[in-house]
Amino acid sequence: MAALNAAPWEPWVHPYNHIYADRLGLEVADGVLVCGGRGTPSFVFHRDWSPGIQASPAGVDIANIRVAVSGFSCVLSNGQVGGDSNDVHPRTGYGLSQDDRYVLLMTVDGRRPGYSEGATTEEVGAWLKHFGAWDGLNMDGGGSTTMAWWNPEAGGPNRSELLNLPSGSERRVGANLGVYYDARPAALDRTPAALTPVVARGETAILDLAVRNTGGGELFYQATDDAGWLTVDPDSGASRGETDTLQVCFDTTAMATGTYTATITLDGGAASNSPLTVAVTLTVTPQADDLP
Repeated sequence: MAALNAAPWEPWVHPYNHIYADRLGLEVADGVLVCGGRGTPSFVFHRDWSPGIQASPAGVDIANIRVAVSGFSCVLSNGQVGGDSNDVHPRTGYGLSQDDRYVLLMTVDGRRPGYSEGATTEEVGAWLKHFGAWDGLNMDGGGSTTMAWWNPEAGGPNRSELLNLPSGSERRVGANLGVYYDARPAALDRTPAALTPVVARGETAILDLAVRNTGGGELFYQATDDAGWLTVDPDSGASRGETDTLQVCFDTTAMATGTYTATITLDGGAASNSPLTVAVTLTVTPQADDLP
C-alpha cells in the first residue's frame, strides 16, 4: 500500500494551516463527485478500473469515472516531453504507459542543498518518459510532495513510513491518491436472488439482474439458464468491483397460462462462491379474450 499527494488547491494563504481546501479541479472518490472540473487535466480510473488522463472542464461527465484527481498541467503527451525548464522545486508526477497497463507515481525531493535541489516541470516529463510513461501530469509539488507506504513489518499500530524526504514538515493537502493490493479472492454477488415475473400470455417482459464481484481482482463470469422461454443478455461479462446489469427477457408467446420455474446459473470460474443461482418463478396470466 502506498500513497502520495495529488491536487493543488486554494486558498493558499499564510500561515498555510487552514483545514479546508477548495478548487482542487476534478476530484472523484468511489464514484462520488468531491470537486467539479475547472479545466485542469485529471488522472482517472474508470468504472472498470482502467486508468486514463483527460481534460476536465466544468460540468465534465463522471458517469464512467470511479476515481479522479487533478494536477497542474500535462508534461508528457504521446511520448513528447513538455513543461518548462525554469523553476526548480520538489515535484510530484503521475504517468501512464502507452498501453495503459502501467501507472507510474513519482516524487522528486527538492529545496535541500547538497541532497536534491528539485526538478523543473520539463524534467518531470523527461523522468516519467525515462521510466516508461507515454503521458504524464505535473501534480502539486513544493512542500506538498510526499510519498508514503504502509510497512507490514513495522511495529506498532501505525506502520506508515515516508519514502521520500519532504522539503519541510508534513502538511495537510487538498487530496491524495492511494494504491493498494486487494488480496481477497473474487466473489460473486447478485441482486435479486429470485425473480418472480408476472406476464400476460403471448407477451414478453424484461427484468434486471445485477451482478457484482465483491472480492479482489477481475472476475469473468457466464450466465446460463435451463428454460427456453427466458434469455439473459449479455450472457457473459467481467467485473472488477463494478455492478453489471443483465437483462432477463421472458417470452410467453408459445406458452399456456400457469406457473413455470427455471434457474439462472452464474459461473464465476475461480470465484470462491461460484456458481451462484437465481431462482425464477414465472406466472403466465390469461389475456382478456382467454376468459369465458
